[in-house]
Amino acid sequence: RELREENEKLKKMLEGKGPVQSEAREGESAEEFQRRIAELEQKKKEEINQMESALAEMQKSWEEKLREAQQQQKPQEEEIIDLSQPHMINLNQDAQLTGKVFHTFAENTQYWVGRRA
Repeated sequence: RELREENEKLKKMLEGKGPVQSEAREGESAEEFQRRIAELEQKKKEEINQMESALAEMQKSWEEKLREAQQQQKPQEEEIIDLSQPHMINLNQDAQLTGKVFHTFAENTQYWVGRRA
């Protein structure tokens, strides 16, 4: 609600209905005044865009956010796992922690687990 109110306020300022400084400062030329007004309008437009994107993000449902996170995670998992080589993957009672540690073994290399005898 607050974002919507702020968004409306910024839109009114861009349309010239709100409190925008529309008077030239003392000793300021017309070009400087126009440049300052253009800069203010650009800043206000950027603020409006930021507010609109924040509002859109807040309006997304939890399910949409979860779906996006899962879609981003899938390509990362597919790139890492190459099951054609000898490998080790962790197992855990918690399904979310299973498969998080992945180690491949290089060919013609000897590995020791535990103490060397």
